[in-house]
Amino acid sequence: MAVSTIIGTKIVYPTLNTAKFKPYNDNEENKPIMYVRNGVVTLVGMVAPSVQLSDADGHLICTIPEGYRPRFELHSIMQGSGTARWDLRVTTSGDVLLQRYSDNTVAQSLPTWVFLPFHATWVF
Repeated sequence: MAVSTIIGTKIVYPTLNTAKFKPYNDNEENKPIMYVRNGVVTLVGMVAPSVQLSDADGHLICTIPEGYRPRFELHSIMQGSGTARWDLRVTTSGDVLLQRYSDNTVAQSLPTWVFLPFHATWVF
């Protein structure tokens, strides 16, 4: 976990699960990053699977370090590639998970070209 501070905002890099995910387009600027200020955390990132993932339910994207985790579990619907959507789940234990990737009809496997942008904000 790397931490730096810019104009009162702490920047924290959660641990990316490189066994399953990589920064989108292999661009390091797309890897997950957290901005922390006044007790509020904002997590953003753009990733893609590093290997094809079957039935996308509960795949760990990254892990949030202790001290920055939400007090309550969060779920947010994110846009995937094309018309696909998925559930971003952030747990109180720090897991950031991809769940229920679907084209609105059935769950789908995820090839390595899938675009997975995400964003979540919480108070810690």
